[in-house]
Amino acid sequence: IFDPSSGSLPNGCSVAEAKHEVLDAPFSTIREAAYLVGSCGQGLDGNGKLFSINFKVIGIGSTSMDIRQASVPGKRDQLVIGPPPGFGPVANLEVRDGYFLNKAGSQPVASFNYTPSAPMVGDLVTFNASQSFDPAHNSGASKGITRYLWTWGDLSPSNIGSGMTSQHTFITSSTSAGSGFFEVRLIVNDTDGILSRQNAVVFVNPGVSDDIAVEMSLDKGKVNAGDPIKLTVTVHNLGSGNETAKLSVKYDYPSAAVTTELANNAMVELPLISRNRVLNYTIQTTNFPARTYTITARVTNTNATAIDPPQNNEVTQTFTVASINTGQSLSILQLAGISAVALVAVGGLVFFVRRRRSRAESASEQLA
Repeated sequence: IFDPSSGSLPNGCSVAEAKHEVLDAPFSTIREAAYLVGSCGQGLDGNGKLFSINFKVIGIGSTSMDIRQASVPGKRDQLVIGPPPGFGPVANLEVRDGYFLNKAGSQPVASFNYTPSAPMVGDLVTFNASQSFDPAHNSGASKGITRYLWTWGDLSPSNIGSGMTSQHTFITSSTSAGSGFFEVRLIVNDTDGILSRQNAVVFVNPGVSDDIAVEMSLDKGKVNAGDPIKLTVTVHNLGSGNETAKLSVKYDYPSAAVTTELANNAMVELPLISRNRVLNYTIQTTNFPARTYTITARVTNTNATAIDPPQNNEVTQTFTVASINTGQSLSILQLAGISAVALVAVGGLVFFVRRRRSRAESASEQLA
């Protein structure tokens, strides 16, 4: 259903090759990526040939071909996948590897184990191929094996090992130890010059990493004295295990030397099922002098042996209490004084009129 040479593709549908790479010895690799284009849509259902490879024999010897199909979650490669958008595993997919031998002699058996069997990140892993043998020459310390060749499947600059036993630390860069799934391959050569190989996927456990972080936000950055400020502190568990953090939140009032604490080594539980914890605080700014204040939030790990990256364990925020405009205050007082004088004047006028009216009324009474 995918092989152009089979002639089974419908009209208007063709195969587009997205990648074709040939990597050199000692482990010659062909990387191929292809997809269907045209009126056939995202894919074709049914049974058929996915691809075919033609070889030209140019010498005498032996070799093997591995068609890798990674189906365990976490492996670095899943080379045969389903159509978009899911790109999931192909149901009922049968993958067959190939082995070629056109030389007289028996095929050796490649076999190895490794210790520790469940390595942690950074561990030096020892690989032992002493169980490999040549059935026709199964004697002596080497059991008919003349050469051992290893490849580790990681990003190590020295990706090739040799010897019946070999040691390796898996890395993901030139400086960082790696974790995850790595495909290790052993190729052995026997006294007849015939090759054989064994592949195994090694899982390197990342272990428990400690990483807690804190962030903070304010509802406003400038207030008048007496206005409250609300702050939100969020503590995060960025590690791979349950954590308990100590949280301290303080601000520099009344001074930088004498601070006010909102939280003093408060215990914050951070399980993996709930990695974030949000805490709210309020600062009352009554009687705060006009200046800029600094709030500091810091978290520390309660595990004394934790190696926690320090760069995100502390955060600061500032807020400003505004100064009062004294000129504006004097104007208000002056206005209040003028109003008082006006009221006194009005009051005197009313009193004077009332007094004159009283005298007139008295004179009228006397005339009467």
